[in-house]
Amino acid sequence: MLGGDSLFANNQMNVNNQQILRGGNMKRIIVSIIFVLVIGSSVVSCQKTPEESVVVDKSERLAEESIIPREENNVPKDLGIPKYWKETIVRNDGLVTLIADYEIEIPEIYNTPVYSYEIQTMDQELLEKLCTYFSDGYPLYEES
Repeated sequence: MLGGDSLFANNQMNVNNQQILRGGNMKRIIVSIIFVLVIGSSVVSCQKTPEESVVVDKSERLAEESIIPREENNVPKDLGIPKYWKETIVRNDGLVTLIADYEIEIPEIYNTPVYSYEIQTMDQELLEKLCTYFSDGYPLYEES
């Protein structure tokens, strides 16, 4: 008798599904979903174009000697890059072979920033400051 009850329930569900499809409720659901999507997409809008430039000029707050002036003659720099690269590199007794046969597209570069660094010797005071900074004040080692 238990099997008959589940068969009755399945038939009842099929009848309900058919009534929904026949009654036009499915059509209403689809139209409602399309309506919500159309209204939702029209409510979402683009932001107004800003009056100021979004790209920030980072050179505004720098010292004048830090800014590299643009070349006056407007001629691209020669970077010493070859226009064509052809080379074969063999490593590990032929296990790895790299073959380069490529025509390089060199971009026109008018200004190249150059940074210069000087070697600084590390004395005990600087070493202690660095250790304190990176260890957050905790000892790096325990004395025994």
